[in-house]
Amino acid sequence: MLTQLELDDLRDEFTVQVMPDTCHVLSRVLSVDTMGAPVETWGTASYNVPCRLDHATGSEQISGGAIQPYYHYMLTLPWGTSISSLNRVKHDSIIYSVKSVSSGTYVACLRCELEKIG
Repeated sequence: MLTQLELDDLRDEFTVQVMPDTCHVLSRVLSVDTMGAPVETWGTASYNVPCRLDHATGSEQISGGAIQPYYHYMLTLPWGTSISSLNRVKHDSIIYSVKSVSSGTYVACLRCELEKIG
């Protein structure tokens, strides 16, 4: 069994060795416009979070008579990062929707399933 100090060292080393990029975690902000209609915007909840983004799978579906690509990505973030399926992620100016977050048996990181928006 690892001590808390050993676990913290493992997480720090994992972040340095495995997460070469950074991303921004976005959160939804609801407000109303001048006519009282609801307006949804996305603000940055966490800036420059260390990460690793990997392309996992891809497929195509027919929707509305056209082929629609679907790309599945896996994002690795440091353990303890505040993120849920209600968030979005911005990585290299591309926005992704968070489909799921799983710490699972990973004691050194969080893993998030993402889908590219647009």
